[in-house]
Amino acid sequence: MKLIYFFAFLIFCNLFFPQNINACDLIVTDTMHIDCYSNNNGAVYLNGVNGLSPYYYSIDGVNFGAVNYFDSLYAGDYMFFVEDSDNCRDSVYVKIKEPSEIVLDFFCDSFNNINSLVSGGVEPYYIEWRDSAQIVFSNDQKTSFQGGYKYYLHVLDSNFCLVIDSVYLKASYNLISSLGVCPFEVDAVNTSEGYSSSMWFTDNNDFFDVNFNYEYNFVGDYDLTLSVYNNYGCFDTLTKHVVVEGLLPQEEVANVFSPNNDGVNDYFNFSENHALVEFCAIIFNRFGEKIFESNDSEMNLDGKDSNGRLLEEGVYFYILEGTGLTGREYNRKGFLTLFR
Repeated sequence: MKLIYFFAFLIFCNLFFPQNINACDLIVTDTMHIDCYSNNNGAVYLNGVNGLSPYYYSIDGVNFGAVNYFDSLYAGDYMFFVEDSDNCRDSVYVKIKEPSEIVLDFFCDSFNNINSLVSGGVEPYYIEWRDSAQIVFSNDQKTSFQGGYKYYLHVLDSNFCLVIDSVYLKASYNLISSLGVCPFEVDAVNTSEGYSSSMWFTDNNDFFDVNFNYEYNFVGDYDLTLSVYNNYGCFDTLTKHVVVEGLLPQEEVANVFSPNNDGVNDYFNFSENHALVEFCAIIFNRFGEKIFESNDSEMNLDGKDSNGRLLEEGVYFYILEGTGLTGREYNRKGFLTLFR
């Protein structure tokens, strides 16, 4: 009879005070979050408790194993499962986090210093500027920019995540010809690298075309400058020389002079000539007598003949012969007037 009362008592307890003798729990003992953006070095360590060992673990609820950790995880949301030897199951939600992506940007100031802009990752950052040989030359946020050199920026954040970017800009162009006879049409092809816009400068004119085409209508030496700019506002320039060979038009030659040392038209010369490698100027008086001769293209007639004697007022006749750098021959005849 006592045995009957005992079993009745057990049934009563189970009905009114139920106990789950097969309860199991899954707990997270450690979580390793991602150190650098887009890496897959996350990990989760689990432990089954309150159940019947051994425990088996799963990341998909289908495939279970005895290993209680999962690694090589990307950032994201995961559900992990445990199953004990009595088929008790439990699950737990884990979120693997990662820092934001490290983003590098640049801008050049008005002094053509290139500045680094860093965002994302985990501050503070360690900055290195390196040259093409990967030699560190600066740890500052900005450095002086010079075209034709490649600048590498290495940024390391507090998680030792490394990001590298580079900037390169070089002004370059090919002149089809830098020497010609006036009028001289010049063509230049822009061969610059790393640029987004460009501008040409010459003869007080600006051009925004990619390549250059221009006609020089006056003899002389000219600078042809190409400036190129990248998207960061950095710039580089290259200047080459253009030589326009020839003589000024006859009507533009100043053929009146007064050698009285007043600082105005004291000399007569052939400065209108340019790029002549051979030169000969002969001056005659009105009687056809040669009174002056020179092979110097920069000669100045100061009112005296070749023997140093003063020339009289009057009209004189000259002959000029020369050969230019291009091999072209020049001949000119004209009159000049001397006043005292």
